[in-house]
Amino acid sequence: MSKITALPAAGLLTGDEFLPLVQEGETRRATLDQFGGMLSRYEAARERIRARALLFGITSQAEARLFAAEAIEASFADHVYRHGYLQSALADFAGWEVYGGPFLIDGRGLHVASGITPAIGISSPGEVTVIVEADVPAFDGTSKVLASYVGDMIESRVALYRSDTGIWAGLLYHPTEGMKFVPGPYSSGAGRMRAAFTISDKLTRFCFGGGEILSIATKRPRTLLRLWLGWSALGFGSALDGQFVRAAIYPHGVTDEQLRAMTGGPALDDETTTLIDSRIRTHDNDRDAHELAVLRSQSELADSKTGTWTVRAADSFTGTDGSAMGNTEVGNLPWSAGTLVRKGGRMRDKNDGFAGSFITTGYADGQIEADLYPGSSEASLQFRMNAATSMCWLLQRTADGGVTLFIQWQGATLRATQPIAVPVQPGERYKVRFIGPRIWVFRIYGGVETLLFDVTDARLMTETLAGIRLNGGGSADNFLYRSREAL
Repeated sequence: MSKITALPAAGLLTGDEFLPLVQEGETRRATLDQFGGMLSRYEAARERIRARALLFGITSQAEARLFAAEAIEASFADHVYRHGYLQSALADFAGWEVYGGPFLIDGRGLHVASGITPAIGISSPGEVTVIVEADVPAFDGTSKVLASYVGDMIESRVALYRSDTGIWAGLLYHPTEGMKFVPGPYSSGAGRMRAAFTISDKLTRFCFGGGEILSIATKRPRTLLRLWLGWSALGFGSALDGQFVRAAIYPHGVTDEQLRAMTGGPALDDETTTLIDSRIRTHDNDRDAHELAVLRSQSELADSKTGTWTVRAADSFTGTDGSAMGNTEVGNLPWSAGTLVRKGGRMRDKNDGFAGSFITTGYADGQIEADLYPGSSEASLQFRMNAATSMCWLLQRTADGGVTLFIQWQGATLRATQPIAVPVQPGERYKVRFIGPRIWVFRIYGGVETLLFDVTDARLMTETLAGIRLNGGGSADNFLYRSREAL
């Protein structure tokens, strides 16, 4: 056979996608196999483009290619699939601006639950279409913003929100035109809402959940700059307190029919749903992705056990019933004063009310653990606290059998994880390991240790107070705090 000496690039292949030169003596089958492998990869990419576009109601192949090429899109629900199958920070999305984060994303979506929320920055002088999809909470009598697109002035913005009467609406502010809004459907329950709007020079059109097209005739703001998720603008409006599934900015206007299709709810097309579900389950048939993710997690967990671990404080809470907490039995560290006492060999509040107590450990990296019983309300482990009452805490609740990791920071209480249901059992033990920005939460019951949460959060990394909080007759026993120093 003749020797292949070059492959015309012509913009078709780049980087490591170039077909390797076939040396003399190699078979024709090797060349065909190389071409076949490339065609398979491009076919898989084409199917992914088609699947992503169909999720936004874009059905024609030409529109799908255009949307995939030009839309700035973030899909939070399958972030695990697309970015190494691990929980990750929002900053991984190129182009996104993060205010107050890190905003952690898992396979369920991006949780927004405070007045500081992520935004995507883009200059949009021409027509633009914005699509957002989120799991929203039940109506509670307050206004909840789904998303807004804000211009060079806060007064120049378009917002999608549910009003304090439960009506979904589109709202437009303009410095000279004033405020205008159009009412949409009424919704009182929790559920998923997909909404979109197209902005042109003289008209803004809204659609909620595939319903009626709503429009406002108005002068378009000079430039729209930033899409906010769950907030009207920085420091203005009411937080959504929900999970964002996906969001996209498309630098074109669309027809009423297309706008309605884009907001018709989660994809119901069987072929598309099956395709995406299959790719998520199989990690796109990349066996290394499965193995690497598991190995990475195991390695990081094993590494967290290295270093010098020293018991700094321990307390079994023995003593005269009703006696003050005093100092820890091991370490002799003083418990902060309050209404918690030693009672029945456990830490309890003398009035079975709400109270907490902490020690100064002197170490920011460590592990806190105790046997917890929430009584009729709560038992919590607190760590990385400071005098301004910012803290991390693991909450165990009787009411719903739920366990949740919270962070109280800058006056806001944020979920670091979604709650999980764990039946309360006598003798169960909880421990939290925190090293740098990484936090692991374990439950030990019946001799079996289970990892409940694995979270990355860079807040409060230097704080050294740790303790216990109780309510409703909750109690704790066998408290232990270990410090960790890296080797």
